Amino acid sequence: MYKPWINFMAPFCPNLDLVDAHDTPAVDFGGKQVKPDIQIYSANCKRSGLSDMTQTEMTVEFKKAIVDDPFRDYPFRNDGPFERTSDAARDTLGQITLYATAHQAAQVRTHVFFVLVFPKLC
Repeated sequence: MYKPWINFMAPFCPNLDLVDAHDTPAVDFGGKQVKPDIQIYSANCKRSGLSDMTQTEMTVEFKKAIVDDPFRDYPFRNDGPFERTSDAARDTLGQITLYATAHQAAQVRTHVFFVLVFPKLC
């Protein structure tokens, strides 16, 4: 699932390395294992392995089921909360929050860019 996406996106990111890191946890963060699916690095960075939060520029996470989507943004409506409240959606929201927090804790950052990919949207 990850390699086709990396192969498709790589020509659009000539100065970046897109790395399949889903099986390689980064250093534990607060007792949690941080294993983003794809880490994106500057092409010339000196990372220590496939998953290095101290060097990553951006993270990409894939989900197979739309039930895992933590956001109600399609179609956009103003008749309820933006966040979904199902257990699966909350699990995903907790996961991506942990990844963003680990990224910011490992680097001096005020913003983190993150892509969440579903079979028909991202």
